[in-house]
Amino acid sequence: MTQDPTQMHKERKSRNYALAGVLVFFVVLIAVVTMVKIGGAS
Repeated sequence: MTQDPTQMHKERKSRNYALAGVLVFFVVLIAVVTMVKIGGAS
């Protein structure tokens, strides 16, 4: 059941990219919602 380090590194790297993508998505979503709320108030 042991994996070679390069395979584990690839899996970890792709998981990090996926996590970063989700994080960026949430930041953009919050920014858009905030802009819409502020824009709708004025």
